[in-house]
Order: sequence, then C-alpha cells, then structure tokens
Amino acid sequence: MRAIIIDDDQDILSVYNDYLKQLGHPQAELVSDPQEFFQNNSIASVIENYDLVICDVHMPNIKGNQILKEFVDTRQTMNRFPSFILITGVAPEYFTFDEQGWGSLAAADDILGKPVEIEEFDHALRRQGFFGKAAG
Repeated sequence: MRAIIIDDDQDILSVYNDYLKQLGHPQAELVSDPQEFFQNNSIASVIENYDLVICDVHMPNIKGNQILKEFVDTRQTMNRFPSFILITGVAPEYFTFDEQGWGSLAAADDILGKPVEIEEFDHALRRQGFFGKAAG
C-alpha cells in the first residue's frame, strides 16, 4: 500500500504515520503544505502513485473537500480508484448538509472525527481493504 497523508499539523502527520507503521503498513508520504504540494503535483499524479489518501478537511489556503472533489472527478476519468479518507475535528452539527457542508464530504470513502485513535484508524483502513496487523 502506498499512502499519502495531507494535514497542516506536523504532530498529526506524525501520529497517523506512526499508526500506519504500528499496523504493519509502509511509511506514508507526509504533506504539511497542501497548497505548495499541489502547485508541484497534480491530482492525477496522486491517483496514479498512491493507493490511499488521508486528508484533513480544514487547512489554510486549501480545504480537504476541495481536494476531494477534484480527486473524485479525476479518478473517475482515470478509471483508477485509490481510497480517500477525510479526517475532521469539526462536529457534524456545525455543518449544513449541502455542497458547502457535509454534502461536500459525502464522496469520501470514509470520514473520521478527531481525535482518531489507532483502533478507529485501523478499522477505517480495513474497510478500504488495507489489512495490516490488528491494532492492540
């Protein structure tokens, strides 16, 4: 499994990468500045090179739901379907269910709420077909 984790918080990137390693998966590429990353890399290159994208929703300059929308549109065109897991610290009651709120997140393969514990992280990976060693 080739994974990329996109989050503006370095500590969160480290935690999720540690989870992957503890669960027996290879280290992920870590992206702390998504705006800079996507100036130098296309969504198509992400779809081509990764099996799993884990992305925060609320980041400065670019939002996870914007990345998700382009990702979903592009993977349909490319006929390659890596998994996309969104992670958010915002409670559902603060979103409307429309194209700006939860509706914009509905195309994700999974959505996790922060804080994410390793067991929940493992279950999300398993729902996408990525089986490492069981969390414990």
